[in-house]
Amino acid sequence: DTVIDGNVLDGTFVLAGSDALPFDATAERMASALAETTTGTVEVERIGPDAQRGYEWLVTFVEKKGDVDPIVSVSSLTGSGATITVSTIIDGNALGGTFGLRTTDGYATEQIPYDATAAQLQSALESLTDSDIGAVTVEKNVDISTEGGSSFLIT
Repeated sequence: DTVIDGNVLDGTFVLAGSDALPFDATAERMASALAETTTGTVEVERIGPDAQRGYEWLVTFVEKKGDVDPIVSVSSLTGSGATITVSTIIDGNALGGTFGLRTTDGYATEQIPYDATAAQLQSALESLTDSDIGAVTVEKNVDISTEGGSSFLIT
């Protein structure tokens, strides 16, 4: 971003300890550079340029679950007033804790960890000996959400 009309950007910058990126790095180059750092796989959208050859990159963290530490930038950009601003648009979220299940006739399981295995959920359901549930089979689908959520097929 530049603040003086007629001024244009040039130079490089570093994000999260990446290799030096040119001021006009493509979305693919930015994603590749960030993937080599502790940020893991990211999706990047590039917006711009503006009249001073400034760009904006929107970075979405694909592998990281939960809130991610802010990206630290180091600027070697040239141009009067050239700056790098890193901001969070949406904080990350991750599941945690426990949950319980209750039958329509009022029987309830013990609390089950949010990241339970199929065997743990099956055991919790089969422990409801006074209910009409009987034997069950539980299959867990692998993490289906970026927050660490899962779904189960109970038969």
